[in-house]
Amino acid sequence: KSFAIPTEKGSWIAIHFEKELPKKDAPKDSIATNKTDSTAKIEKPKKTDGTKLLVRSLDGAKTWEFERVKSYSFTPNGDFLQYTLAEEEKADNAAVYLLNLSTGESKLVHE
Repeated sequence: KSFAIPTEKGSWIAIHFEKELPKKDAPKDSIATNKTDSTAKIEKPKKTDGTKLLVRSLDGAKTWEFERVKSYSFTPNGDFLQYTLAEEEKADNAAVYLLNLSTGESKLVHE
């Protein structure tokens, strides 16, 4: 979907992934022959506007992954990364976080 690096200094890259496409259903023939448990419920993933964000150092020594990310950006000096989590369906849980890239500590700024 997109990527970013700090503008002034810092050896970091953030990669924001596209939404994963839903898996195709099994062919109807295999469903008809596999009726062992008709009461089993299929869990649907919760809907969200956010996608996976991968943050890593260019030398590969440090890596972080965050789910449900809606937006992100580095500070110009490359010391911090802010990211916003999207709300999930039926949950009011959007939040803004600040990741300290030197320590790896992710701190909640606003929820």
